[in-house]
Amino acid sequence: MMQRLQKLITPNGRNFLECYLRQSYQKCKALAWRSQVCGIERLARAESFALCTPTGSGKTTIAEIAILQSLFLKTTNSNNFSSSAPLVIYLVPSRALATEVESNLSRVLKRSTNNNVIVTGLYGGTDWGPTDVWLTSEQPTVLICTYEKAEALMKFLGSLFIRRVSLIVLDEAHAVQFDGNKDSLQKAENRSLRLESLGARLFTYVEQNYSRIIALSAVASQTENALASWIENSTDASPAKTNYRSTRQLIGRLECLPGRRFEIRYDLLDGRKLEFQEGGQADTPFIPNPFPTYPPVPKGKNEGAEKRLRPYLFWAAMHLAAPDEKGQRRAVLISVTQQPGGYAEDFLKLLKTWSQIEMPAFFQEPIEAEKLEVWQKCLRSCEDYFGTKSREYQLLEKGIIVHHGKMPGLMARLLIDVIDEKIVHLVLATSTLSEGVNLPFETVLIPSLRRGTGELNIREFGNLVGRSGRPGFGTEGRSLVLLSNPSTDWSDKEARKRYLSLIGEFENQTQAINPNANPLSPLAELLLRLEEQWQLIFIYNRQDNFLNWLEKTAPINPGNNLSDAQLSAIETLDSLDSILLSAIVEIEQLEAKDLSPNELEEHLQKIWQRTFAHYASCEQERLENLFIRRGRALKTEIYKDLSQRRRLYRTSLPPRDGNQLLTLYPRLKEQLAVGGDYAIWTVEKRFNYIQI
Repeated sequence: MMQRLQKLITPNGRNFLECYLRQSYQKCKALAWRSQVCGIERLARAESFALCTPTGSGKTTIAEIAILQSLFLKTTNSNNFSSSAPLVIYLVPSRALATEVESNLSRVLKRSTNNNVIVTGLYGGTDWGPTDVWLTSEQPTVLICTYEKAEALMKFLGSLFIRRVSLIVLDEAHAVQFDGNKDSLQKAENRSLRLESLGARLFTYVEQNYSRIIALSAVASQTENALASWIENSTDASPAKTNYRSTRQLIGRLECLPGRRFEIRYDLLDGRKLEFQEGGQADTPFIPNPFPTYPPVPKGKNEGAEKRLRPYLFWAAMHLAAPDEKGQRRAVLISVTQQPGGYAEDFLKLLKTWSQIEMPAFFQEPIEAEKLEVWQKCLRSCEDYFGTKSREYQLLEKGIIVHHGKMPGLMARLLIDVIDEKIVHLVLATSTLSEGVNLPFETVLIPSLRRGTGELNIREFGNLVGRSGRPGFGTEGRSLVLLSNPSTDWSDKEARKRYLSLIGEFENQTQAINPNANPLSPLAELLLRLEEQWQLIFIYNRQDNFLNWLEKTAPINPGNNLSDAQLSAIETLDSLDSILLSAIVEIEQLEAKDLSPNELEEHLQKIWQRTFAHYASCEQERLENLFIRRGRALKTEIYKDLSQRRRLYRTSLPPRDGNQLLTLYPRLKEQLAVGGDYAIWTVEKRFNYIQI
């Protein structure tokens, strides 16, 4: 297979691929797993595909090979790319994952290609900065983007870079499945909708490049056929799929017992129930007293159930990260769903309380020169960003990484390097790091199954426990949820009830996978919601009347004295308009002309056919008609002026909000000009200026 793949790339590409394979061999990755073989087979066909395999099955390796193949692909068609070097866009859902992907690809690809490839990332936000001028470089480039940053790039540089795109890698592709939050659809804040809109437009625009699209997903089991069809642009598509996982996956409980004692109980192995009969009763495998009792700590006032378990959590984490009897260290992730600062503060307090006793040796400063340099650079960076008195710095100094979503980009990359180089083995992180990021943790500790006022759903839980296990380094990963035993108060009982429910769902999901079960497109749900809201307003609910309303309603001027139902419908329509307006303006820019209504309709039809809705919705033909009719009306009736469309589009807001911003812009500009000397003002003058 690799020989077939090598025939598709240039001589330089073959040399770089050989170097990549040699490096993999040196890292004890000499054989392709079954899950990787099915991906390599599809790469050898030079086609788009969705790779749906479990976490820890080697999807990252397939992405790396695909990138090398696309950057150095032999081209026989003069229209295959622009005269510039090819560009790979790697789309990810979070800044943390973008940081990890950039760090990994930089290390792997730059070594393999002798720095002949630029690897860089743009994270978060809907703005585009002047420092990103490297995007027009003549070197092969890999660009790692969040969805928001990719949207910004389309707005500012779409016509410049789109012709260069040879490959789009869509990581965590299952994120396109609608999450059920209809309010966020209405307010144009739904990230699944943003991904579907961005994907449909990008996939359409790069078709003329003969570009490929590769989707990666570990938890798309319920929608994988629809996902594969979306990626391949074919109703007959099937995913590259296997259930092979390179490490065993254990899921269980860390029972926190009276007397500061512990017990580990395992409930699932690779999604199957672990249960045995003893004395006529069902039981599960357990480890009594896996750690010594934790040292006494002062009792806090009015501590909640989760806070009471933190001494158990941190004591267990330190023991799990300490060397075993063979001297081997295990990496441990404490994955918290909220308030990482509170956990970090409590960890620091407990370390001070226990400072006079002998604690597990979970950290030792590196002695190898290269690792020591990485470690010291990380410490200096943490000091620069947070200061020596910060929780982040004090814990890092003791060998504990705190990682959260607001971590500065450089700092986040250095922390990932420290984890990847096995310098630090104990990490406290929010789900921004632990969901989707491929870092080497043998054990994941989950202190809470709550997120805000809600709870983790089965997809979030499955993605989280999938972080455990170190492919190529070990044979087993385990995830342990902390539970109080006995469950004395209501919150303890609810936590155990939720855990058992998730375990049951996880087992059922593993045993009975239906690849065609209920794929939900956020765009289809948006159109259906709009129709439902319209039906609440008007008595005569004929389809012709709805189409007439679609073609004439202008959200910028909706009229006065509107009911709540009317305002909701207008807001939802505006959310749809933001998608259509982006498509219209981008098509006009790429075509370099003002399109006729018939030309626009043809282009909108092509974009609809690249939406997830086209493959996921059973009403796709009717919804396509709604989508195109509204899109045509936007140009011919609602936003007739070309310059107005472009101004609204560049605000990165739904048209109504964008129009309000444009109305305020002269006043904002004037006010900002007044603050030209802000840097040299007194504190009082600055305060007064900000108050205005």
